[in-house]
Amino acid sequence: MSGNHQIEWTTDNSNWNGGYVPTEEDVFTVQDILFRSVLPPELGYAVLDEAEYWPRLTCKRGGEFESGQYRDIAVRTSAQNAYKGSQCYMVSPSIPTLCTSASSTFKIRRIVFKTMSHDQGWCSETNFCQPYDGSWTWFEAAIFRGLGKIGEEENPEEIAEKVLRNDSNVTDKTEDAPFQVRYPQCDPNESGAWPLQKNLRASVVHTTHEVTWRYDDSLTGRAESSVGKLNGLTGSGRGEGFISKLQGGDRIAVIGKTRFPGWCNFIAKVEIEIYYSV
Repeated sequence: MSGNHQIEWTTDNSNWNGGYVPTEEDVFTVQDILFRSVLPPELGYAVLDEAEYWPRLTCKRGGEFESGQYRDIAVRTSAQNAYKGSQCYMVSPSIPTLCTSASSTFKIRRIVFKTMSHDQGWCSETNFCQPYDGSWTWFEAAIFRGLGKIGEEENPEEIAEKVLRNDSNVTDKTEDAPFQVRYPQCDPNESGAWPLQKNLRASVVHTTHEVTWRYDDSLTGRAESSVGKLNGLTGSGRGEGFISKLQGGDRIAVIGKTRFPGWCNFIAKVEIEIYYSV
């Protein structure tokens, strides 16, 4: 795999569907209008949150065409990996601590993951009711802490190896060495990352999935049987507690996964959008 391409946050304020995403300056202007009216600041902030009037940071990897087709990264299973394929596809820039335009705290309100991928296109079993049931290619989202600056030639898999070398089955650590913040409810023998999105079962067509996690998603009130599970109808994870675990300086990693002989995760593109309040 090639390097991480020095992925940077961008602040493009347009949406593919024609919608508008405000800049930090736009939010400050509206705050000023609200605060100069009869609204107290705490109510003004609540109004903006209710309207989801939030700026956005975006980063992505992939999407390149080569000879008329996407240049995929293939995550395969083999006897060498005990038929459990895993490859870190993307590591985000570090999460800001402060907003760009002022010294206010950077508060994440929503994260949107977009994945474009497909599996090997066939499956020996066909007795499934939902399109994602029986799919053994998927994505996970992980939180890497303490990485510091990433070298220009470091690729995502090398970065992940550096983090996991210091990882242990705990939910948090304080050492200076980089480590992974683990999903609180995960099995100690599992990866410790948050389940993100399955591929459609037995499809050779690149499919874009969009998964949205919010700041108020939590483990509270979830049935124990549903925690940490991927939805059979949509293939998506719920992201319980992911945003609340994030801190300034952390990086978000997206990891391609496969399991069992014959399964392969072909990844064309991954994008992360962070919406935040100021």
